[in-house]
Amino acid sequence: MVMKLREYRTTFLIEIHSEDGDDFAMMAEMGFFTQSKALYQMALPSSLTLEKVKASISKFAATEDSEFILHPEYLVTPMSLSDATTLQNRLRAIDDFQSNPNCPGRA
Repeated sequence: MVMKLREYRTTFLIEIHSEDGDDFAMMAEMGFFTQSKALYQMALPSSLTLEKVKASISKFAATEDSEFILHPEYLVTPMSLSDATTLQNRLRAIDDFQSNPNCPGRA
């Protein structure tokens, strides 16, 4: 996930029903991501213990349904791909504007 963030400095998208989505849900439970309005921001957990890691994994495992499918969306709030892409493009444009002193429209 850090490598995805490194690719563009500001944002990345994760498909919730993927291995990354599973990892993301557990990492959010552990405190590595915090929700801020419609998106999640990377964070350092204030305290991460073995018990908290086990509890996060157990909570995720408890989302399994009768067909043995895990549901990370029960632990995190997903958004539609179109909404996520629109928000990502907006955030990247803001980042480009702020990091480029020669951007048209800047005073």
